[in-house]
Amino acid sequence: MTMTQDLQKLLSIRIGSRAIIAHELEELQTATDENDRDSIEMILNNISEVFDSLKAIDEKILSQTEVERIPEEMTETATYTNQLKRKLQKLKKELISSRTIKPLTSQVCRRLQSPLMRARL
Repeated sequence: MTMTQDLQKLLSIRIGSRAIIAHELEELQTATDENDRDSIEMILNNISEVFDSLKAIDEKILSQTEVERIPEEMTETATYTNQLKRKLQKLKKELISSRTIKPLTSQVCRRLQSPLMRARL
């Protein structure tokens, strides 16, 4: 496989990973609406796992990106990461302040914050 094919494959994997995260965020909102704490914890674990994988993919993409495109690639990755962190922070605040959900366990709060909230850009 050529370097270009490798890069295209990685870009496709990144698109798929981001789609999975978007789907999981929708599921998280549904679980929150239904006050389903077990699902919330499972979904947060799923998001964390996919996000960890996505960070590794982004690093591989960056290493195979042509020099002149590196700043653009870094900006796009940072933009996505920051948007995801904002969404998760908003959901965290909603979960904590919601009257329908009992106070979250510290374990769930940690999953909302780590590694997603402390992700390297």
